[in-house]
Amino acid sequence: DARAARAATPTSASPRGKANSSTVGLSCQRLGVLVWARSAGHARWPAEICLLAVEDLEKNYPAKGAGSKHELSMVLYFGETQFDMLPPDALEPFDVAEPKKHSSNTPGMKKAIDLAVARAEELHINLDE
Repeated sequence: DARAARAATPTSASPRGKANSSTVGLSCQRLGVLVWARSAGHARWPAEICLLAVEDLEKNYPAKGAGSKHELSMVLYFGETQFDMLPPDALEPFDVAEPKKHSSNTPGMKKAIDLAVARAEELHINLDE
């Protein structure tokens, strides 16, 4: 049950940075895949993988050229109005049976985990696995 989402303040070029006026309000489709995402210099954070609308992808993340390996996943962070484009090695499945696996004392972490667990329930992901 993926739903359209609007990122209120998505990042510009730097991971988890603040948006600039040309990128605010990008459209994306939430995919229902929950992960722990880690961008450089930040603690792991619960997130959901999503797809950026094609026109926004082409405008804000142009192809790197012929033959380029551009394997990045877009994630929306729970409890924040930010997103990231991250490589596969920066993502780990969010285990709903062990939601505090990567928890830290970072402000907002408890709320983010609670939101991720609520999203898992919304998606009917079995919390007893």
